[in-house]
Amino acid sequence: MSKVAPIDGLESTRCYVCQSEEGRLWAEENGYQAIKCRGCGLVYVNPRPPLQSITTAHQTGQHRTDAEDLTIATRFSFNKVRDSGAMIRRMFPASLLKEGAAWLDVGAGNGELLVAVREVLGQGTRIEGIEPNRGKRQRAQEHGVELVDGSPSDLSGGFDVVSMINVFSHLPDPPAFLRQVRDQLRPRGSLLIVTGNGGDLENRSDYPGPLDLPDHLSFIGVQGLTRLMATLGFEVGQVVTTRVDTVKRCLNLALAAKPRRVGLRLPYTSPFRSIAIRFERAD
Repeated sequence: MSKVAPIDGLESTRCYVCQSEEGRLWAEENGYQAIKCRGCGLVYVNPRPPLQSITTAHQTGQHRTDAEDLTIATRFSFNKVRDSGAMIRRMFPASLLKEGAAWLDVGAGNGELLVAVREVLGQGTRIEGIEPNRGKRQRAQEHGVELVDGSPSDLSGGFDVVSMINVFSHLPDPPAFLRQVRDQLRPRGSLLIVTGNGGDLENRSDYPGPLDLPDHLSFIGVQGLTRLMATLGFEVGQVVTTRVDTVKRCLNLALAAKPRRVGLRLPYTSPFRSIAIRFERAD
């Protein structure tokens, strides 16, 4: 297919990685189309909701099903603190894990990752987080983590690390948002991005569970993300890909996917992976 004609109330867009307008229909869900770019493989919603309808809350991970009540918080998870600590140690060499560093987490939820940062790097670490949900900010405060509502450009900057865990797919304009993030980093600072590799998947059937369109506006992969970040002045520090076929994960996906049951064949054969990439500001 070529250009997608705009639908009333929606706006047409193009691939933000390679700027191509050429793509093929990859999936349909909730009345929206996900297009796979013929140039680089990025999967993105087109046409999509107009930019003014995509709130800051949506951009930092809030789903529309929760958007009407930003006071609800999930239970603080000590398992998530433990897993976050393990991820930090895996993704960062010891030379970068120094007490006194400054760390910003975008879409910080209940603050579990920042609690883990404090445990790994020490009490002298400066930790800040962005989270639109008031209930989650209060839950984080109960565990000694102060979060704010806003965007990276609102902060004072000077961070050694910025993390974005499962936020990327929500961004309506990833290049613009990542420029804001880059401006908050010190020279040679690190940006940790965790997301899925949906853009690496040739077929929709390889993606387990629902796509959650249009909360998720795009699905990138390792090559696409590396290509995009190079244009923004970042170099790859480390890449880790992880299978998602735990028993709990498969059960959750099975419940979410009814009646479609896509991507849930056992034994697990899907090429879908969670990807964690540590980028370094090149200058």
